[in-house]
Formats: sequence, structure tokens, C-alpha cells
Amino acid sequence: MPILHEGTLADLRTLMGNPPKLRRGFTQIDYPASPAAGSPFALTIDSSYWRRISALQFTLATAATAVQRQLSVGFADGNGTLFDSVPIVAIINKSTTVVPSGDLTALPLEGAGAGQDGYGTQTSPTAGTTIASAATVQPGMYNVEWEVELQGTTAAGTDNDNFGLYLGGTLQLQSVNSYQGGSYPQEPVELEVNSAQLVTVKNIATATTGAVYSANLAVSASGPSSPRFRLPSIVLQPGWQLQINVTNQQAGDQISGIAILSERYASDYASGTDAREWETFADWIAWKLNQE
Repeated sequence: MPILHEGTLADLRTLMGNPPKLRRGFTQIDYPASPAAGSPFALTIDSSYWRRISALQFTLATAATAVQRQLSVGFADGNGTLFDSVPIVAIINKSTTVVPSGDLTALPLEGAGAGQDGYGTQTSPTAGTTIASAATVQPGMYNVEWEVELQGTTAAGTDNDNFGLYLGGTLQLQSVNSYQGGSYPQEPVELEVNSAQLVTVKNIATATTGAVYSANLAVSASGPSSPRFRLPSIVLQPGWQLQINVTNQQAGDQISGIAILSERYASDYASGTDAREWETFADWIAWKLNQE
């Protein structure tokens, strides 16, 4: 009885794996086509080879839609059900490009902690009164978007440009706003946080009596532009999937530049089919000898 993989790549032993040793298979790099904008990526393992993903790199470019995304790599069974997921970046903002890369021994680079929002209002605040604050943020890089608003009795020279963005007790940026009532969006700013601190908006000088000061701020973590992640050592069977998933993915978000290094093992060898053939063949030989 013939062995299906005899004389094929299934008989080839090449140096691969960790630690490196001669294994019955081969290693190959694939550059699959990019999915359509706004779509995740999925590689379905075909029936020829079982695969262990050794390394993976790709690019994600987010659109200008102001929604926070999360990025992960997933592994799913033949029904498309996830059985393992590797988080890569907890928060990715709009108009951002990241180039993640991972392998079986990579040390993940931790990004900053999750962001926080804050809103508040004060009437006739004295100098240094907190108008709005976010919860304490941990060390990391953060993007801050903020907006200030004036209502009530206001005066030129007192209430114009009288808001400040503070990290801890240190003024980072002074607002640009008229003394007249209205809302005034401010330029976003990136802050480097070296220890757990509050991000707040305060009035710098004492306000006019009867003036109503309001502020809104959103503090979101800036992930690394080239994050690293560790892949699990899983041999994927035919029908199983490797996925690149973007939570809250927007229509213009594009995954591209995908490169996959994988170890491949012939399906008849990996599944044990050839071993069953040997058993059948041995049974046949034993039967023949018994007949004689």
C-alpha cells in the first residue's frame, strides 16, 4: 500500500522550530492580499498543510473618524469561533498608523493605560478652581482633546483666555477664547505622563462675578507606533483561521502590508493518516504471513 506523502515535501526534514531542530515540514513566508478598507483580515488554513504561525507583521491605518479602536490577533476554529485572542493595542485613535509585529518569543511593549473623559462647570470660580478633570491616568503618552465654554456675566480682560490645561499642578496650555459667551474648542495636545497624575482644566485667574465656566476634556492613551506582541504556539488545522481584528473598525480603516511566516506540516502526516496506513499495511503483511 503506497504512502501518500512519499517523495513529497512531507518527507522533507528542515531546520525550524524553537529550539531549532530538524522537523518534518518546511517554513514559508506569505504576503496575502489586503482586505477591503473597513474589513478585518482572516486567513483560512487549507487542506494541504497544518500551520504554526511563527511571525506576523502588518500595517493598520485608521481613518479620520473620531472613534477609539482596539487591535488584536485571533485564532478561530472551523466554525469561525474564537478560541484564543492576543491583544496588541488597547486604544488607537483617528488618523493613526501602527505597524505591529509579533513572533513566538516576542516581549510585548505595553502602551499607556486606558483614557478618561471629564466634564464640569463652576460659577464665579476663584483662581485655580478645577472646572473639569479626568480620573488619574497612569504613566504613558496621552492625547488630550478639550473644549471650554463661557456663559453668564463676563468681562473683557478677565474671562478671555482664562482656562488652563494642567497635568498635576503644572500648567501645560492656556486656552484661546473670547470673553463673550460661547463654546471654544481648543487645539489637541499630546502629554507625556511620567507618574500617575490628574489631567484637569482650571481657570487661571479669578473669574468675573456671575460668570459660568464649563469645560470638557477627553484623555486617550497613545499606543506605540510599532507595537510588539507574542503569538501562541498553536498548530492550526485545515479550516481554522488566523484573524486580525479591529474593534470599532471604521469604513476607512485599512489593514495592509501583511507578512506571515509559518511552519507547514503535510496534512496526512500531521493528522496521523500515514500512520494509519502503516498500521493497515502491517496488518495486511501479518494476514498474508498467516495465510502462508
